[in-house]
Amino acid sequence: MCGRFVLYSDFPKLSASLKLSLADPEQLLTPCYNVAPGTFITAVRRPDADSQLTLDELRWGYGPHWADDKAPQPINATVERVATSNYFKGAFARHRCLVPADGWYEWVPVDGKKLPHFL
Repeated sequence: MCGRFVLYSDFPKLSASLKLSLADPEQLLTPCYNVAPGTFITAVRRPDADSQLTLDELRWGYGPHWADDKAPQPINATVERVATSNYFKGAFARHRCLVPADGWYEWVPVDGKKLPHFL
């Protein structure tokens, strides 16, 4: 996943198009044009093994339960190592989610500076 992304779609329409209910119908999911790591994001997930898929809010970041406070808190994993890395393999096997996005930002060099470019 990229370092920043955009989600501005209408959530009731998004929920209906995915044929999913909102985890909490009272919850107001706010569109955002600059979603950053460490913030709450909208994702499709299964809260537990017996639950249906729902559209819910989650904190963007990761830290396994066994890692201490000084351990890295990455926002993504590479496809080459996600299934075999001790850091990610448990979550990869059992705790996945789908993150809808309307676009994302990649930083590109322009005149010697890295500037965000919306894709």
